[in-house]
Amino acid sequence: MHWFEKYKPELELIFAQAKIYIQQYPPALKEHGLHYIEAYNPLNESSTKNYICYLLPYWTQDATGISTEQCRQLSLAEVFIMLYLFLQDDVMDTRPVQIKEPLALSGLFYSTALSLYRQLFPSASPFWNAFDQYTAEWAEGVTQEGYANYFLTDPFRITLKAAPVKLASSGAVYLSKRAGILDTLSNAVDVTLIALQMVDDYFDWKEDMIEGNYNGLLAWIRWKLQLDPTLALSEEMVKQAIYTLGHLDSYAQFASQIQQTTNIAPEMHLFQQYLIQILLHEADHIRKQKEALLEGGFSHFLFCQNRKV
Repeated sequence: MHWFEKYKPELELIFAQAKIYIQQYPPALKEHGLHYIEAYNPLNESSTKNYICYLLPYWTQDATGISTEQCRQLSLAEVFIMLYLFLQDDVMDTRPVQIKEPLALSGLFYSTALSLYRQLFPSASPFWNAFDQYTAEWAEGVTQEGYANYFLTDPFRITLKAAPVKLASSGAVYLSKRAGILDTLSNAVDVTLIALQMVDDYFDWKEDMIEGNYNGLLAWIRWKLQLDPTLALSEEMVKQAIYTLGHLDSYAQFASQIQQTTNIAPEMHLFQQYLIQILLHEADHIRKQKEALLEGGFSHFLFCQNRKV
């Protein structure tokens, strides 16, 4: 994980600075904000890891030529956009009883992000057009992906709800005035975001099924099973599709097929490969376990022992 380990000192600085901003929030929301950011701090072992959100400026530094200080500023702003979007997603997905506090806190996160971006980009910068574009794409993604079945109809559109992540890469391009690489870099980010969403959907399919959220793996299984759109998937059907019919294998192969080899951001490409290998490894493990079961109990015992070594 060279794409992460080498940046730990930078992330310590960024998250320490983020906490200083949150310390200035109203007392009623400050403690909630500090607790919330710790849940996403990559330096905490038990936190949710969203590497691309805060590492993208560093991964694109060689391609864009921005300074380390500019990387820090972009990453810090991206942390607050990330916190804002995650709180919005929490409200949409879980419909909490206490809705006022998360919505109010998300407004503060959004305001902090804007303040940080204004320090980097004057009002005439094309960055603000990108900001409006990515915000509109996010809005479309979170409201339409289930209706449009993006994963099957146009996989690149599943990245819409993560579009604000690209404020970091596009921001780096505008700071360095290297607009010529914008499209190539944006496409590379999109491929990485697809792989990331596919991994998330594999690990979250049970939760998404319960909460009624759109999930690419469930959409893939529904398509593979050629189910009537009106027929609801059951947990048993999904488990059979994954563990008996081997549909996770084709899902992982699809992720492998969309990966791109590009030199524009080598560390991001390594992260992309890391994600795809997770899916390929999971599919391979299930396939080998099934083969061991078919060969008999002793073979299955040996297989399980080898997994423990």
